[in-house]
Order: sequence, then structure tokens, then C-alpha cells
Amino acid sequence: MTEQPRRRLQVVGASAAGLTVAHELARRGLPVRVVEAAAGPATTGRVVTLHPRTLEVLDQMDVIDGFLHHGHKSDLAADHPTLPTLHPYTLVIDRARAAALLREAVADLGVSVEWGVRPRHPTAPARLITCDGSAQRSDPAGGRLTVVADHDPDTGIRQAYNLAWKLAMVEQGLVGPRLLDTYDEEHPAEPRPRRGIRALLHRVPALRRTDPSHLSGLRLTYRNSSLTTWNTLDFLSGYHVGAVGAEPTPVPAPGSRVTEAGPACGLLRAELRDPRWSLLLATGSARRPQGSPESVAATAAAQYSAYVSVRIMGAASCLPDPAHRLRAALGTPPGGWLLIRPDGYVAARGSLLTTRALDRALSPLSVAPLRIGAHPCG
Repeated sequence: MTEQPRRRLQVVGASAAGLTVAHELARRGLPVRVVEAAAGPATTGRVVTLHPRTLEVLDQMDVIDGFLHHGHKSDLAADHPTLPTLHPYTLVIDRARAAALLREAVADLGVSVEWGVRPRHPTAPARLITCDGSAQRSDPAGGRLTVVADHDPDTGIRQAYNLAWKLAMVEQGLVGPRLLDTYDEEHPAEPRPRRGIRALLHRVPALRRTDPSHLSGLRLTYRNSSLTTWNTLDFLSGYHVGAVGAEPTPVPAPGSRVTEAGPACGLLRAELRDPRWSLLLATGSARRPQGSPESVAATAAAQYSAYVSVRIMGAASCLPDPAHRLRAALGTPPGGWLLIRPDGYVAARGSLLTTRALDRALSPLSVAPLRIGAHPCG
């Protein structure tokens, strides 16, 4: 897809959500303007609690260090002991300080907040992203997108991040506007209520905030997203055909966070900060060179370099994997692969990387089919 001239993107609201959107758009080289009706930033305010999934997002944005320095870790009862994460704790931080940290991160990318500006719908060719608590619904065709969780920085950051990487791909001309439909499809994407006390917690808004599995964000999956591709038989049965017969389907499954694989995912921290999709490949397949997973990965690295980072696990020049810890944690056999979205969720995976498999995994983006013929660490 050819790149179109980039229009000005206007973010309304210097909230945590608005600053997250601005940061991710600017990080991808897009022109952004942030306007806020208030005369200036708040200097005091109540503390907020940031939960593990939000901390994962801040880590991927590469802004986590300031939050860890100014916040206070708290090991509240939650579900992260049973759902692995690189941040198995909550972080309590002053709301004004959290906003200041995000403003500093945005300023480092050349974007300043314009205070005391009343929002107006920008003239074409611009797009409006409202993050000020507005009740307006998104209207992608009309140039307006809305992040609705401004009142809660914890969920606001997560939802804004989900929107921002998709909007960036569209504005960069890498994919068509249909990708934006998946924001409404996945938001709010919450687990179904459970029986017993958790069903009550989900039904009663006043109690719902006390449900640890809801708060942590770790149980949020995109298994039913149109961006998720998986082998129906394998993942419905929970088993796949492996080298020694039927074997348990590896974790993380498509639609899940890649960090569910556990502590070994610390080796992925730098890769997850890359704003592109990630294609991870485990080497060692016995396939012939021309049709080998390595040749498919090399072609993908050359053809899709603008939006896919291709990494060979274990290759010193690509993705170091001491003692194959990462391969083992991800359950990838020789030739096995994972396609990871910019937000750290697994979009697809398989036991052998082929042109057909990768084309199918990328088909929701409507990109050109892979043309075989380069070096996988580009």
C-alpha cells in the first residue's frame, strides 16, 4: 500500500489516555497536536493505582522507569501469581505526577500540550481523537475517534494504547482504515462474568472495581478478535500433533499476551518496545533451504520491514536466547514461530513457518502476499 500525505492529528485532552495516544503517534513519526481546555496542569490530586497490564504497556512505551522511580509498589491480592507478567505488582502513584511523566515523555518527542484551548473539530485533512471524557462515539469515517476511559488512568492508558498503534498504521498508509474497526471490536473486551461471587462482582458496578482479575488486566484476551488467527482444531481441543503424537497446545495461545510465557519473556523486553509487529522464529528446521522457515523470515524482513520486525531466536545478531530459555518458554519447536502485535498480544503462531501460514496470519491487515527471495535480521 502506498503511503499517503500525512495529515495533522489532534488529540483533545491532556489526560493519561490523551498523552498515551500522542506519545505513540509521535513515536511513529506522525505529526500530533495536543489541546487541553484547562488553563494548566493539575499540581495536586489523589493517588492512582496502576495494575500489571498497564505497567506492561508503559514498559512497551519505554516510559516505565520514571513511574517506578516515583511510584510505590504494592503486592495487592490479585491474579498475577497465576497469570505471569513482567510486572507482578501494582504501582501506586500520585495522579498529577503520572500525568507529568507522560507530558515529559511526549515533550521528548517534540510535542507540547496547548493549554486553555477549547476543542473544535479540525478542518480537513485532520483527524480528531477525543480523550477528555467526552461521551461522543467514535466516527472513523468522519475523522473522530474517542477513548472513553479518561476518568480512570489505569484503563485509559490501556485503551489509548490499543487505539494508537492501529491509528498510526492507518495514518502511515501501511494498511487500510478497516483496522480502526478492531478498536471498537476489542474495546471494551472484558472477560465474561463468572459464576458465584465473581458473577456478582461483574454485575454490580460498585463492587466490580474490587474484582482482582478485572483490575489487573491480565485476563483480557483477544481470542475472538478479527486480528487473531489460529488453528481451530488445535486450540479448541487443547492439543496439537507434535513430534511424539498429541501434545498440549503451547502457551501463549493466539489472542493472549506473549508475556504469559513467564520470566523468560524478559529477553523480549527490547523487542516489545519496537513499535512494529514482531515475527519470532526458532531455527533448526530440516526443510530444504528454498522453502525453509529461515527463507520465509528473510523475505518477510525485506518485504514488510516498515511494520514487521523479524527476529531469529538464538541468533546473536538477532535475538539472543541463552540455553534456549525463550524458545522453551514459548513452546516453539525448530521452525516454529509467533506473530506478535504491537501491543504484545499473540496474533498467530505455528509449528512451521511457511509462506502460506504467514500470509494467512497477516491477512487481516490486507497486505500484499509474501514474495519469496534477503536477511532476516533487517
